[in-house]
Amino acid sequence: MSVEIGRSSLSPSFKPFPLYRRAWVFQEQVLAPRTLTYARDRVSWRCQEAVFDERMPFVREVGVFVGEAKEGTTMRGRADPRVTEASVAEIQRNWIFPPAGSGLAGEKARMDVFLKDWGRMVSEYTGRELTFQKDKLEAIRGVADALVKVGGGYFAGVWLRSEHSIVMGLVWSTSPGGGGKERLDVAPSWSWASTKAMVIWPGHWLCGMEEKAVVVEVQTDGPRAGELVLEAKLTAGQVAGVGFVVHEGEGRDATPCHRPIRATVSLEERLVDGTLAWFAKMVAGMSHVQGSRKEVHCLVLVENSGQATYRRVGYAVWKDSDWVHAQCPEAKMKRLRIV
Repeated sequence: MSVEIGRSSLSPSFKPFPLYRRAWVFQEQVLAPRTLTYARDRVSWRCQEAVFDERMPFVREVGVFVGEAKEGTTMRGRADPRVTEASVAEIQRNWIFPPAGSGLAGEKARMDVFLKDWGRMVSEYTGRELTFQKDKLEAIRGVADALVKVGGGYFAGVWLRSEHSIVMGLVWSTSPGGGGKERLDVAPSWSWASTKAMVIWPGHWLCGMEEKAVVVEVQTDGPRAGELVLEAKLTAGQVAGVGFVVHEGEGRDATPCHRPIRATVSLEERLVDGTLAWFAKMVAGMSHVQGSRKEVHCLVLVENSGQATYRRVGYAVWKDSDWVHAQCPEAKMKRLRIV
């Protein structure tokens, strides 16, 4: 008999191994009601009722297993097999194989939990490896098909059930700072599938914020041709070195001032000095994870020359006071066609 003393994440048992690094495997983990896993030093079994492990504790009820993993998440790495298995088990119980009589009361509350879980799935999935990036959407399509009854229409990684679900599907980011992350030609620029980087989706607090953008239309002509039409309030900025400076006025000929933009910006493309960008206000409200400060979350857009369209190039988070201070004098709601 093998007994494991303690639950330290420093143990080789809990280091990432190939099974948890592959994107295609994630889909199999989520859709399989029962899994048998061969790890480095053990065999484990999980179904919808219990988890069995060759090393103690031998058998645990799934709910207990999920609770233990949540309590210890801050002490474990993202690819710790316990965290992954518990997250998958919770998502299955919430949406894939829900127990009889389960469910949340209220459409918005149910959708907020669903969108939070979808964000967790996207983050886990995009942190894994794909041999062919053209398969980015296909390798998670089976999961999306299983969730369509809850999420409604689905396109390029975004749920189309409501304006709320669309806006929440746009407020993702990659790691802050830097540029030059690789853009993939497999989805519109506003889709998380358009970047090779791991996606961060802070849905657990953004769902409680107030939506500031209006979704006018989503054209689903094909993954690469989809267009999104939004109405949002804009602030202009111009690339200067490693940051942005405020660009006074709405016109391209307006003179940029030298006041730096004080926002956390994550770029998905490398922008050259002098590039004019637009910060489109998406959601705003209190962020309890930042000491209850008010924040504004924006898409960073640039115009496509001669096409009357924009493309997404990044994401920005502002303190509310900095956003108000930096706004263009003529700032107003503007209709944007994003490809």
